[in-house]
Amino acid sequence: MEEIESACKLANIHDTIGSLPEGYETPCGSIGGQFSDGQLQRLSIACVLLRKPHLLLLDESTSALDAESEKLFEEALEKTSKGVTVIANAHRLRTIEKASTIFAIDSGICVDQGSHDELVARNEE
Repeated sequence: MEEIESACKLANIHDTIGSLPEGYETPCGSIGGQFSDGQLQRLSIACVLLRKPHLLLLDESTSALDAESEKLFEEALEKTSKGVTVIANAHRLRTIEKASTIFAIDSGICVDQGSHDELVARNEE
């Protein structure tokens, strides 16, 4: 249970779960109808963190999160992704700024790649 709570804290969903009538033991049904889209996204993130994957694919992983939750998710991802290959599809620059390699895709073609700083420097030229 400690590991579950730790993952939920990293995903910023622990307090929400704690406020439920039976906390972590509250039945939530197969589709979690009592949760908002952002809460469901944070629950999904917690589940991923529990699995400790070697490869993590993220598709607009912060799209349903408010700014504070997005920041907390980014911090949690940074803490938990050591030794993990993360492939992220993102439209928000902030989501991928700290990535070691960013691939810029235009019409399905990779038009550039590099770190955030490298891409910015080339774009300024």
